[in-house]
Amino acid sequence: MSTKALHIGYDAKRAFANHTGLGHYSRNLLVAMAKYYPEHHYHLYAPKVPKSGIEPLLQTAPFTMHHPQGWVNETFPSLWRSVRLGRQLKSNGLQLYHGLSNELPVDISKSGVRSVVTIHDLIFLDHPELYPAIDRQIYRAKSSMACEKADHIIAISEQTKQSIIQHFGIPANKITVVYQSCNPVFLETPSKEHLAQVKAHYQLPEWYLLYVGSIAERKQTLQLVQAFHALNQPNLKLVLVGNGGSYKQKVLQYVITHQLTDRVLFLQNIPTEDLPSIYRQALAVVYPSLMEGFGIPIIEAIHSGTPVITTAGGCFEEAGGDAAKYVPAGDVPALTNAFNEVTQSAELRQQMIAKGSAHARNFTPKTFADGVMGVYERVLQNGNTVRSKGAQ
Repeated sequence: MSTKALHIGYDAKRAFANHTGLGHYSRNLLVAMAKYYPEHHYHLYAPKVPKSGIEPLLQTAPFTMHHPQGWVNETFPSLWRSVRLGRQLKSNGLQLYHGLSNELPVDISKSGVRSVVTIHDLIFLDHPELYPAIDRQIYRAKSSMACEKADHIIAISEQTKQSIIQHFGIPANKITVVYQSCNPVFLETPSKEHLAQVKAHYQLPEWYLLYVGSIAERKQTLQLVQAFHALNQPNLKLVLVGNGGSYKQKVLQYVITHQLTDRVLFLQNIPTEDLPSIYRQALAVVYPSLMEGFGIPIIEAIHSGTPVITTAGGCFEEAGGDAAKYVPAGDVPALTNAFNEVTQSAELRQQMIAKGSAHARNFTPKTFADGVMGVYERVLQNGNTVRSKGAQ
């Protein structure tokens, strides 16, 4: 690694405005970069000034905040971020700019600043039926432009890398897979006191399966509840942590209709510091999503020492390795069988926990920061001819 201090810029919109997947990715990366590479200067570009107290760590050294300046940029902050930002980057002394969520400024090529973009997924192309036509058009335009203009692309999984190659025709040697980490709080062991406090506060049952994520069609939460309903284990409960819209109402209606209200607990807006204790007290984490860019709850679970049941194929097997139990997407009876297998065998759970502990070493904040910094270094040295280690 270079010892020269670099000035690196980031699209920080979602680091301050999004508290789901894209926001977590941004914050986890920025915190890891500052911790393991504090010699560099990190410039955060956000269209709005963060409210007091929001992500205060990102508003101190080695971070420098940048917001729209001037009447036009202040009036149209989205335009500043997407179309006009490139002209500002060079004047801020940047060597490299990283678009953290599938986007780069349209004028990035004119800035003279090297660029990297993280592509999380192309699910809107792989499963277009899940998205309105206008959304698909906007997402495709932004992602394809970013892939074309970037000096290099970071894909968060091998599945995403292959989607980029398939849909956009990008050469494989322009894409590096860098696995992300989860929030560092999941790497710490909660105290017995905190475990008990969390259990009492959220009225967690003694024995439960846990789902964490949006309650949405793509996540197949309804199929999860149907599989749970088929279980002949009256003492086992299901805890669903996540927000949702009309689809959540559909799931709620199923729970009410089938008289499961005393067995299915809905939680939402849980503080991050409480989540590890919720994970650790579950018999297993269930993540039956149809498709993701990566599947961060799987990583949170294996870091928490909790067995995982998830979907076969794609990025889920990258995230879970040999530690998880896999079920074909949408196969409700198979999901029920997996619940029975895992919950009824303490020996199997211990085997899964041990394998998960070993696999989790691939997804630490340091491996995340090292992987991304490695891409930065090679881009600055070699431009867009960089070839990732092991690239195909």
